[in-house]
Amino acid sequence: MKVRAVFGNDALACAFLKALGGEEANGTADLMVVVRRWNGGGTDDVAGAVGKALLESPEPPVVVAVLGDRDQEGERLCSELLALGVPEECLLFRQGGRPVRLSDVVSFTRTAWERGLRADPVVWDGPSDPVIWEDAKGSTTGKPPEVKLPVDPPDAREPARAGMPAGRGAKIVWFVSPVAGAGQTTLASSLVAMLASSVGERAALLDLCRPPQAHLKFGDPEFEDAGDFLRADTPWGTVCVPKPGTWDGNDAGRAVKMAEKLAAEYDRVVVDAPAGWKLDVSPVVTVVSEEREHIIALKKAGAGDVLVLNRVRDRGAEYLQRVMEKELGRRADAVVPYDPESRKAVGTPQALVSDDISRAAGEILARLAG
Repeated sequence: MKVRAVFGNDALACAFLKALGGEEANGTADLMVVVRRWNGGGTDDVAGAVGKALLESPEPPVVVAVLGDRDQEGERLCSELLALGVPEECLLFRQGGRPVRLSDVVSFTRTAWERGLRADPVVWDGPSDPVIWEDAKGSTTGKPPEVKLPVDPPDAREPARAGMPAGRGAKIVWFVSPVAGAGQTTLASSLVAMLASSVGERAALLDLCRPPQAHLKFGDPEFEDAGDFLRADTPWGTVCVPKPGTWDGNDAGRAVKMAEKLAAEYDRVVVDAPAGWKLDVSPVVTVVSEEREHIIALKKAGAGDVLVLNRVRDRGAEYLQRVMEKELGRRADAVVPYDPESRKAVGTPQALVSDDISRAAGEILARLAG
């Protein structure tokens, strides 16, 4: 058998191949063994390595994954591998706190091979009808419409003037996710912080989520009555929320009116819309994570003008881009790696701490400018 051994340790990989009696695969493999990262080796991208192998193999291989502890990380890796079609019987966790030894992996792998437990990749999972986009003339196409955003003075360094973004595109930008938990509030608040602190705009974040959470990214400031809104001014921009009892989280028409009212006062308004909303406005920034349910929900809901793949942690970015291209007919406009440094941003927008999130905010801004 031809074996691909992803041990992150050449000596262990050679010892495994010798004990198993397999031949190292130079191309496609009949059997793949991948080990989760630990002090002695392994890989940080277990699901990415497996996904790539499944895409490249003419026949799905037997895949064995050594996941070690059944902790939160191990459970998440387990879920991702099951979603890729790896049988549960091929996922090896350690038992009773004892180490997983080479002999354990050899025995476990040999059993999986003898039982023929090949991976069973997903061939199709989505709506019965493809997403059909409608262009400005009413005709339909299989591709997203080209969005031409209004662009003001081309010199982005020019100070923002009243009612006019400084060469950076549309005044109202909508953030939405097909499923909660993708990190859209983090990116929306980071964009506002960049506009206010780096570009010099008077920027406001309108938080329409229930309950509102965006203000926690800005130091949990004190709100004051501002007519239709509660408003809090911070060093990184203004946060606005509807007054309690006046917003049910469902009226998109009213949301547009609220955003337009704020746009008369600010250079830019970024709207953090409730997850799952389908918005008939433009431009829309759609944020999804690498989780399988997010990709499935995105395929059903469709993506906005700018598509952001956020918190990419385990699967390789290029593998996920190929999945997006295959399932949606487009690649993500920005890919944001998971950044543990962002956890240090307590009470401040994460773009001020995380280079990756700051870079993503800049990429989103550039896309909006056209």
